[in-house]
Amino acid sequence: MRKRLLCIAPDDAHTAALMTGPIHDWDTCCVDNLGDADRVLRADGYPVGLLLRARSLLRSFDLDAFLRRHPDTQWVGVFRPRDMDHGACRDLVVEHLHDYHTEPVDPVRLAWTLGHAHGWAVLRPPALAADARKRCRPARRPGRRDGPPARAGRARGPG
Repeated sequence: MRKRLLCIAPDDAHTAALMTGPIHDWDTCCVDNLGDADRVLRADGYPVGLLLRARSLLRSFDLDAFLRRHPDTQWVGVFRPRDMDHGACRDLVVEHLHDYHTEPVDPVRLAWTLGHAHGWAVLRPPALAADARKRCRPARRPGRRDGPPARAGRARGPG
């Protein structure tokens, strides 16, 4: 079974080089906008998605809604180095992406990341995808003030 990848690239300056590199044996579909990506994902679900030049996609007002509609896809983003200085890019990574890379992209490292995302997508049942990130985040540990009051005069631990 070939691994499947949906690549969303608003400009395909780097797409050809990445698609002919270490991921040449993947079944890839490349589109240049979110509307086409939405149609492709509804027709044929892809376990892994690659957002090239992800910051330029942020200009699209519906990127957040698009990613929320497709929680079964593990997303990997590629950003320009300075993009991570912007809060919106950092929020995108934390809220929606499995991982990210900055340009210039090392095709071998990207192939490893996409392979890891694919493995993660295969392991996770689709019904659990919508809440997976929420459940996988560590719970906040209560601080001293949040917990029950300490009992005076009792030692903790072996003794």
